[in-house]
Amino acid sequence: MAHSQMKVLMMLECLHIGGTETHTLSLTKQLIHCGIDVILYSFSGGNIHDDFTLLGCPVYIGSKTAAKRLEEVRQIILKHQINIIHSHDKSAELADNVASKLNLPLIYTVHGTYYDVFSKLTHKNIGYISVSFPIQQWLSAKGISSTFIPNGIDMTKYHPNIDQRNLKLQLGIPVDTPLIVYAARLGNRKKFNLCDAFITTCPVVRRKLLPNMHVAIVGGSPNNKRRFNLVKNKARKINLQHGENFIHVLGERKDMEKVYCGADCVVGTGRIALEAMACETKVIAAGSAGYLGLITPKNFHEACLLHFGDHAGKAEFSEAVFCKDIAEAFLADQSLVDTDRKKNREIVKNRFSIEQVTTELLQVYRRKMNPGIPS
Repeated sequence: MAHSQMKVLMMLECLHIGGTETHTLSLTKQLIHCGIDVILYSFSGGNIHDDFTLLGCPVYIGSKTAAKRLEEVRQIILKHQINIIHSHDKSAELADNVASKLNLPLIYTVHGTYYDVFSKLTHKNIGYISVSFPIQQWLSAKGISSTFIPNGIDMTKYHPNIDQRNLKLQLGIPVDTPLIVYAARLGNRKKFNLCDAFITTCPVVRRKLLPNMHVAIVGGSPNNKRRFNLVKNKARKINLQHGENFIHVLGERKDMEKVYCGADCVVGTGRIALEAMACETKVIAAGSAGYLGLITPKNFHEACLLHFGDHAGKAEFSEAVFCKDIAEAFLADQSLVDTDRKKNREIVKNRFSIEQVTTELLQVYRRKMNPGIPS
């Protein structure tokens, strides 16, 4: 089937900034670039709603009741002559229901182990995609075969040629000040707990290793304001204790490429790690499932297998392991560290570019739309 004949309905739970949503945005952009019609349906809105509409993608926000959503999606499919549905996160159950009723192929990308809806999915023409090897193994243990296709990175958006001084100037700190950025969606309980542990270590890192270090916490919690406020209150308390505002809580940011380039090191997981490395920024991988440490070309493959600590890990986050990696990132031979940063970007480009990921996805689309025909 030619690209121009494909009409894809993308389905999401929400349009807030997060790894799943950012990946879907990059994917939608590339699919449209390939000449494919993409229509988006989301259970709720969010702060990247306009980013989708700017691509020329029709965006529909669903009703609050399940019964209304089913009819809404059915009408959208008929109106736009959709011939394949691609679901993410909690939208899978609704997608399965409507795909069964209208006899459409369904693709379900599984981004994590937090949504276990598989017993409710009954559609026969469904193809599963896993974004990491731990998820692929998790699905396999349930008797579900999936195709591994990682999150795609837009290498033209995430690149190192962005003014690195801007973020520090915004924070009012000297441009030669070491700045560490912790980035995560704080609505996730495990990531919130990790952020809390990270903030606790910051005064220790300052005392032992980097006396003038500053920290920026980037990420929000749209559905749990309490957690975000706890982060702000803890940072404020530590700043007061030390007589200096060295921990900055920035909340959600849509200009993450500028944040990555403005940081000297990013602490993050999953897609955040990949985006930051695409910007040639040092990355310490710490996720809700485990800690991996400073990413180099030597351990990149292993870190990739574990989705940079988001789906599996080697150790628990602790003051000792974090200080060791900060020392390696900031106090070791910087010429070697700089070489590693450039090599990390090349690996991301070769393995995770949105162009390559979209090509692999289109093969899955074709197999499901044309059963029995080689892709």
